[in-house]
Amino acid sequence: MSFEEQIGLTRDVIVRIIPVLAGGVVASLILGFPKTAPQLFLGFDGIAFDQNTDVGRAWSGALAALVLMMVLQAGRGESVELGAAARALARHAKWLVPAIALITLVNIGLTHVQGAGRLAVYYYWQDPLAPMLLKKVTYFIFIFGFAWVRLWITLAILVFALRESYRRQ
Repeated sequence: MSFEEQIGLTRDVIVRIIPVLAGGVVASLILGFPKTAPQLFLGFDGIAFDQNTDVGRAWSGALAALVLMMVLQAGRGESVELGAAARALARHAKWLVPAIALITLVNIGLTHVQGAGRLAVYYYWQDPLAPMLLKKVTYFIFIFGFAWVRLWITLAILVFALRESYRRQ
């Protein structure tokens, strides 16, 4: 895809995910879980970055699966549609639901690893002798390194599960 096509696909996916995020917030409020609502709204962000709750981590995994279905639609030359992506997710639920659960567990584990790394970065920043440029580079690598790992693992798990689903059909 050209850069312009990638930007268009990104726009198409985000426009379709925003109502899902809003729906999660509304459902959380209606069901009496107001503290969960912000985590559900930030679920798209949680695909790459650490969430504060396990519910948010599971929600982010489900959103990642839904986004993958939309990207695959575009890859087949189809228009990106939320309903079609949800139906595809439902068709492959036997494999994708356990994949989302595994993504949730992996992200819970990564949260603990990232927490230890965060503490190390914090103490490094307290060192008055450390050069500021090196502190900033360390922080940048820490933030985007974990984001890359989360994205890579999430995508790997989802692709493996989807491949198995197609293979078993």
